[in-house]
Amino acid sequence: MKILGIQDGHSASAAIVEDGRILAAVQEERLTRSKNQAGFPERAISEVLRITALEPRDVEAVAFAGRNVSSRRTGREEVYEGNRKYFERRNTLKRRLDNRWRQFRHFLFPGLAESRQERRLARRLEGRRQLLKSIGINPGRLAFPDHHLCHSASAYFGNGVADATVLVLTADGSGDGLCATARVANCGHLGDRFVAISRDDSPALLYTLITFYLGFLPLEHEYKLMGMAPYAVGAPGTREVRDFLASLIPFPTELNWRRSSGTPPVKFVAPLLERGLRFRRFDEIAGGLQEYTEQFYLRWVQALIRHTGITHLALGGGLFLNVKLNKLIMELPEVSSLFVFPSCGDESNSIGAASSLGAQLAGEAGRQIPMAPAGPAYWGPEPTNTEAERAVEIFRFGKTVRVTRVADIEAECANRLASGEIVARFKGRMEFGARALGNRSILAHPAHWDTVRIINTMIKKRDFWMPFAPSVLAEQACRYLVNPKSIAAPYMVLAFDSCPAARESIAAAIHPYDGSCRPQVVERDWNPDYHRLLSLFAEKTGCGAVLNTSFNLHGFPIVCTPQDALEVFNKSGLRCLALNHLLIEQVDG
Repeated sequence: MKILGIQDGHSASAAIVEDGRILAAVQEERLTRSKNQAGFPERAISEVLRITALEPRDVEAVAFAGRNVSSRRTGREEVYEGNRKYFERRNTLKRRLDNRWRQFRHFLFPGLAESRQERRLARRLEGRRQLLKSIGINPGRLAFPDHHLCHSASAYFGNGVADATVLVLTADGSGDGLCATARVANCGHLGDRFVAISRDDSPALLYTLITFYLGFLPLEHEYKLMGMAPYAVGAPGTREVRDFLASLIPFPTELNWRRSSGTPPVKFVAPLLERGLRFRRFDEIAGGLQEYTEQFYLRWVQALIRHTGITHLALGGGLFLNVKLNKLIMELPEVSSLFVFPSCGDESNSIGAASSLGAQLAGEAGRQIPMAPAGPAYWGPEPTNTEAERAVEIFRFGKTVRVTRVADIEAECANRLASGEIVARFKGRMEFGARALGNRSILAHPAHWDTVRIINTMIKKRDFWMPFAPSVLAEQACRYLVNPKSIAAPYMVLAFDSCPAARESIAAAIHPYDGSCRPQVVERDWNPDYHRLLSLFAEKTGCGAVLNTSFNLHGFPIVCTPQDALEVFNKSGLRCLALNHLLIEQVDG
């Protein structure tokens, strides 16, 4: 059955899943060119239908991620507006009283909340059905799996391990009233959740609030705090920030947790954060926040493993984009295996929604629930050579360029990287999610520190403390990564300590302070062309890795089309672009 999954909150996306296999998945931002685009992803829906050669009438079922999300507001708008009010202390008391009254009213009339929820869901169902009809889709089945079920489904079914019992964990800021869940899954069946934590007790939402407090974009720039955190390890101020946050939501000692008695629901906690963090150093706030987050969720994971006895883990939800936390979970002695769904934020919930509905329909029909691993995350469009040539023909460059058709573009790229050039690569199907995996990437020699300055100054405009990441040949990964459990790392969602040799040969692609790295380990079967490029580079340099960063300007989505690639090339300091079989070079003079 062909199922369309839709995420229509923030980070909107669409996906087509058939018999457990992800056929296509695209984020709306890639098509609108607006980072983390929210709302009904009409363009992404059209694109995944085009990729799979389906007509709207071919869609047999549709699953919208979440039961309470409204596409009329974006998640970021809620954070911006809400935090502005909280940090300015506007209406805080009134909001608390309103919240208490709602709780009291629901206590007096216990059926009221449920009936309103049902009416709201019915209105949403009808509204979404009309939206689908407007684009020609009239599904036989329309479903609204809840937010954390979508995260669980993407993690478990994406892992694709049918013969093991798996502990499936989700954690994020908030979704359908929750911030974390736990389930036990086996034989293709997601069990009922036995842990469900209210969003009012969300440590992950603390991370977002502090990101905003420090002047960054919430729901996007949390990774910048994670990148700064190693610089403040061991500082007294870091420990003080960690302990302050633990006084708001204490470290868990059991499966469930709650905020302390003096802490309001997290969405109202900003005034306390402001008082507790005022005049503290930026790096110590970042370090304390990261240390608190790591210790908090490590203790939770350990409690769950003790309770269940299950050591195989699958993780989903935006919190697990925190690669340093994932590293520590992976290193726990009691963890046997770990799978984190690629780009496991809300953008992946279109895939999770479709997967969960597919499993439900298979169960209802008495069929075996399909288990197909996520595999390579190249689920987007693949422009042809003809389309690339046409884009170059009509593009108006603002600088002098030379365009050459190259018979072996991988060899050409390897030669230029080996000589120290920076090369933007556009080839094959587009990656899904926040991480560039070689097909929409900017590449460089990983041993040359000057490339970091050039990329940051002329192209990416990244904060100076943020590390880059390597793409590593699978055959040579043991030279660079400390990975005694042989955990697969194809998606750049896990961090590893680097081996001593990596401190020299790939120094520009690891964290300059603590030596950790967030690799993409490249298997030949997953991306033959990119693997060959890396192999040719290794033959010339003896280095089995390249520096890989996403092909985009700062604040914009990763490029999707040849036109997008040419725009970035034209507006940035890039001098070399490999666009399918075309080599486009800036010519001086």
